[in-house]
Amino acid sequence: MNKPRYYSVFQEPWWLDATAPGQWEEVSIQSGGETIARLPFTLEGQSKNRRLTQPALTQTLGPWLKDTGAGYAKALGRTNLLLAELIDALPPHDSFYQVFPPEMTNWLPFYWSGYTETTRYTYQIGLDASLDVILSEMDKRNRSQLRKAERTLAAQVEDDLETFLALNRSTFERQGRAVPYSDEFVNQIDEAVVKNASRSIVIARDQSTGVPHAGIYMVHYGNVTHSLMSGVDEALRDQNGMIIARWKAIEIARGRSSILDLQGSMMKSIERRNRNYGAHQVPIMAVSKRGPYALRADKVQLSKRRLRGAWSGLKSRAGALSR
Repeated sequence: MNKPRYYSVFQEPWWLDATAPGQWEEVSIQSGGETIARLPFTLEGQSKNRRLTQPALTQTLGPWLKDTGAGYAKALGRTNLLLAELIDALPPHDSFYQVFPPEMTNWLPFYWSGYTETTRYTYQIGLDASLDVILSEMDKRNRSQLRKAERTLAAQVEDDLETFLALNRSTFERQGRAVPYSDEFVNQIDEAVVKNASRSIVIARDQSTGVPHAGIYMVHYGNVTHSLMSGVDEALRDQNGMIIARWKAIEIARGRSSILDLQGSMMKSIERRNRNYGAHQVPIMAVSKRGPYALRADKVQLSKRRLRGAWSGLKSRAGALSR
């Protein structure tokens, strides 16, 4: 494995060029002709309503600090000083929101500067153990579904982004949600990943017909493989295509990385699904700041929700009276 330059692929300039072309900047600290700290961000809004955040399909961003190998007390003091300097260098903004990578566990200088933090979680599968051990840590029901799926389905790595996107789109359609990114956007990311890192697209298909059932798009970077996107043909969902695709993803990632990051979610159903794969819960920090324009927008949205609720209640009562 090549030693990564940053905490994650999401902090790489080429990743940000692909996900936010012309819309990202960074503040950095130099020493001895090299960068020892940086904080990239995307820019949204104008003037007093400027928002600093992170691009779509970018799990984490946040600060990066060069490791010096110093002892704990000295390293912590240095971290506090560097983070404070990065915060002071940020351009004027009304709001800020970023999820920091697991490696960044200190947000105290942000707290001192008026920011807030909410703990979120990602889920990671350790890949240093044998496949037998990894399988044993899966939920019993998952193991049973995997054995059943292996009778009729097979998963392999394919260079078929179009098929994967169709599967990904099907999942959002079942949920009644619009896909939050375009095919063009994903193609843009894919071109950058193929050029600068490595990716694997796992597709699970029917062994007899070749019909695709499920797919996973993974990005390999350093010792971590990120499960960036996934999708299932919802008409075939009960045939456990995702189970066999996930197991193949684990096999592939294990040959490349020490960790498979499932990206996590705060949704109860997704948390259960990740846990059932044997993934471990890892805390990550969402750091934010809300200025007057953002707070005003929050109040407007709250008022709209209340009006919609009141209107819905009036219509219900009117309907009851007319019966």
